[in-house]
Amino acid sequence: MRSKTIHLIIGPLLYFVVSNLNLPDLSVEGQAVLACTIWVAYWWITEALELAVTALLPVIIFPLTGAANIESVTSSYGHPFIFLFMGGFILGLAIEHTGLHKRIAYKIIEWLGTSPKRVILGFLIATAFLSMWLSNTATAIMILPIGISISNHFSSQKEFSKNLMLAIAYGASIGGLATLIGSPPNIIFAGIIQQNLGVEITFLKWMTFALPITIALLIVAWFYLTRFKIDKSVAENKAFNFNDLPKMTTAEKRVLIVFAIVATLWITKDFLLKKHFPQLDDTIIAILGAISLFIITGDPKSKQKIMTWRVAREMPWGVLLLFGAGLAIANGFSSTDLTIWL
Repeated sequence: MRSKTIHLIIGPLLYFVVSNLNLPDLSVEGQAVLACTIWVAYWWITEALELAVTALLPVIIFPLTGAANIESVTSSYGHPFIFLFMGGFILGLAIEHTGLHKRIAYKIIEWLGTSPKRVILGFLIATAFLSMWLSNTATAIMILPIGISISNHFSSQKEFSKNLMLAIAYGASIGGLATLIGSPPNIIFAGIIQQNLGVEITFLKWMTFALPITIALLIVAWFYLTRFKIDKSVAENKAFNFNDLPKMTTAEKRVLIVFAIVATLWITKDFLLKKHFPQLDDTIIAILGAISLFIITGDPKSKQKIMTWRVAREMPWGVLLLFGAGLAIANGFSSTDLTIWL
C-alpha cells in the first residue's frame, strides 16, 4: 500500500521536473507532451492506478497545457480503429461463450494427426488461428485447459508436456501478429501511421504483410519445440480421443457463419465491395457483425440471442481506453515539435 502511494506521488513529480527542464529547441507544448508521456508511462509500469484510469491523463493534461484542444484529444479515444477492436472483442466473446473456440482447436488438432509432433503442431496452429481474432491472453487462457488435460496423461513425458505448454504460449503470441485485430499494438501502429502519414492500413494490407511472417514463425517454433525424443506410445493414448466432442449446437453454427462472413468481408472488401460501397471499411464490417450477434437467436426454442449486454459487459473496456491514450499521445507527438526534437 505504501509503495503504491509513493508511486502515485512520483508520477506527477516526474511531470513537474520534466516540464520545467530547460530543453533547447523544444516548445512548451512539446515539453508538456513529453512530461505527460513520462508520467503516464511511469504509472503504467508501476500500476500506481488502474491502467485504464491512467490512460485518461492526456484528456486532462493536454488541453490544460495547450498541447492540444479537448476535441482533438478525446477524438483519439473514439478513433475508428478502437471501434474495430470493439467489434472484434464482441465477436470473440460470442466464440468463447458458445464454446466454438474449443471445437475449432480440437478439430485442427484432430485433422493434423495425433503423433506427438503433430499434436504440438496442432496446438501451435489452433492457438495461433484463434489468436488472429481474439486477444493473445484470452486465447492462451482458453486453450490452456485443453493442453493441461492432454499433458496430465503423460506425467512421465516431461519434455512433451513442457513443449506443449510452450506451443500454446508461442502460438498465442505469433498468431496475434497476423491480423489487424490480433493484438493491441497492431491497432495502435496502424492508427499512428494513419494519423501521421495519412496512410490507411486495411485488414487485407496488414494480412498480406503479416500472415507470411506468422506462418514462417510458426514453422520455426514447431521445429524448435519438436527436437525432443518421446515414446511413440504417446500417440496411442486415449487423451487423443476426439469422439467425445458433443454435437455442434445451433449457436455455434450461427456464430461460425457470422465469423466467416465478417472475416471474408474484411479480406475481400477492397476488390469486391469497394466499388459499390466506397465508404465501407473494416470498422463498419466489425460493428455490423457485432450488432448482428445481438439480433440472431442462438437457441430457436428459448429465443435467446447469441449475444446479450450482460455478456458484452465482460468485454475489456479498459483496453479500449489504453488504445485511446496511445493514439492521443502519438497525436501529441506529431502535432507539436516533439517528434522532430526527438
